[in-house]
Amino acid sequence: MIWVFAAAAVVALFVLVNWLKRLQGKRLDAVRERFSDKDVLCMTTGADFFGQESLGLSQTRGRGILLLTSDELFFELLAPKKELVIPVSSIASIDTPKSFLKKSKFVPLLKVTFTNAAGDEDSAAWLVKDLESWKTAVEKLTSS
Repeated sequence: MIWVFAAAAVVALFVLVNWLKRLQGKRLDAVRERFSDKDVLCMTTGADFFGQESLGLSQTRGRGILLLTSDELFFELLAPKKELVIPVSSIASIDTPKSFLKKSKFVPLLKVTFTNAAGDEDSAAWLVKDLESWKTAVEKLTSS
């Protein structure tokens, strides 16, 4: 009898993984279309979002698409769908802490401090592969 539950769990996991892959593919296509006329400097589909400081501690953390153009840093959380757009002109600093909003994976994160739409200082952080490339690219844009 236990094998029936185990088999059902395996099937459910398989369905969930395939659904997430299809969702990521659809969102990636939409983001590529949206930015087709822009020069994309950096992009990853596996950015792990640690949150936005102004939204507090109880917010969704998850994976999504992080993209940098000369005008903006764009992030789209895959599920639930959520966007964060940070104009490059509003970025105040870049930092690489190992934790953000009391969350940590004990590795350096890309933390962006910026002025939000309300005119207040805010920040957001992501775990990204090739952190130094991201940091350098953003700093290059904000120092000019």
